[in-house]
Amino acid sequence: MATLDAARAGADSGTAWAQDCTDWDDWDKRARPFHVYGDTYHVGTCGISAILIAGPAGHVLIDSGTRNGARVVLSNIRTL
Repeated sequence: MATLDAARAGADSGTAWAQDCTDWDDWDKRARPFHVYGDTYHVGTCGISAILIAGPAGHVLIDSGTRNGARVVLSNIRTL
């Protein structure tokens, strides 16, 4: 449970993502991860959403985008 609390504390708001990204932005452009709701986080790029659902029994990642975008997703998960 401490890991989930740390992730919540370290995640930006969606406002930071909106400042980094624009409509129709590049699929692989780096975007800061942000807390969506509960144990759910947006960890994708500016152009492709990737959603991490974190739980005490394990985590689920929905989508990872392109090959280069997957590197951004992994980096975003690590920052949480």
